[in-house]
Amino acid sequence: FSDRDYAHTMEIVNVVRKDIKAINVFLLLFSGSKPRFHRPVVELLKLYQSIFSNEIWKNTITEFTFWKHDEDSKVELFEEQEMNEERKHKEWNVHYKEKVGIKIEIPSIFIDPVFPIFSKKE
Repeated sequence: FSDRDYAHTMEIVNVVRKDIKAINVFLLLFSGSKPRFHRPVVELLKLYQSIFSNEIWKNTITEFTFWKHDEDSKVELFEEQEMNEERKHKEWNVHYKEKVGIKIEIPSIFIDPVFPIFSKKE
């Protein structure tokens, strides 16, 4: 957790308090290719919680970006790391509970921005 992270967080807080007034969704983005729940992440989440209160978690969603959805990648991920969307969702919620003290389950979404949505067969 760097001074730059703290400064960015405080900029967000100031904009929310002065201009926006409310947050409908608080989206936490993590790289699906290398998701990590390290100390800086914990510190940042605790800072958000201290600023916005525990109520923030009711409007929070975890997004894993670059999470591959093709069948070969799914099989490879499960064979190499015994990981799939359900396990990653559960694992992250355990981290939220144990490391940050979040008592509710935070929903997860898995996005692959480079997944071809139109196949050549269609």
